[in-house]
Amino acid sequence: MNRRDFFKEMAGSLTETFKEILLPFIERDIEKLDRVAETFSGYQFYPVPYSSGGELFQEVVVQSEPVIVLQKDDKLHALSKKCPECSHLLHYLVYQPVFKCFTCDREYNLASHQSFTLFAAKMKQGVLYIGIPRKR
Repeated sequence: MNRRDFFKEMAGSLTETFKEILLPFIERDIEKLDRVAETFSGYQFYPVPYSSGGELFQEVVVQSEPVIVLQKDDKLHALSKKCPECSHLLHYLVYQPVFKCFTCDREYNLASHQSFTLFAAKMKQGVLYIGIPRKR
């Protein structure tokens, strides 16, 4: 091995060593930036038990907020289970697949989930997190 090959090998080895040493610090800084972004977004994210079974949707409760978790087009959507008009609880009618508010007599279809109040949802390391707006 001549000198040039030796120094080339040393430079490559030192570069790999620095990468291995600095990687945990960089990952920790990225996690801190994620937490800062969540803080300024106005949402507080909570882990939610979720299984991607064959169901059309799942109902969960996050911080006493009823939520419908729907997977559509390989994307997760978190919808409020409260009526957007009167804020009463929506009930799912199995015989006609809609959510109905018995207070104001309105019906909401999951096919057009834009009529629901949307929450932020993200999947991180196999755990579903739903973002509930912070109370001001």
